[in-house]
Amino acid sequence: RAHYTTQAIPLDAAPEEFATLDDNLLTAWCQITNVSRDVLEADPDTMRRLRLPWRYGGQGVPAITDIADAALIATWTKVAEWMGQQFGVPAATINPSTCTRDAHLLAAWIRLK
Repeated sequence: RAHYTTQAIPLDAAPEEFATLDDNLLTAWCQITNVSRDVLEADPDTMRRLRLPWRYGGQGVPAITDIADAALIATWTKVAEWMGQQFGVPAATINPSTCTRDAHLLAAWIRLK
């Protein structure tokens, strides 16, 4: 569910859903590793280390909000050409004046920069 959501829904369109997904991910990690959520959240450095990639000494559990924009833009770039071929028009352009979806893409693009 989290994978599809990050690829299909802009972060700014459903921030509560992304927060819930992140909370579910942390809860699952705590249950798998038998670490209390209180212990995890007691020290900010612990949470930072959890989010740090494995190669840098962390656990590699990213925050959903940190990867949402990249996932959305990556999906869009993968399907935009195909959508244009199938329907004769570009799927979307990064131009906020054309439609709401495009405005979400522009916002995601700006946050990634």
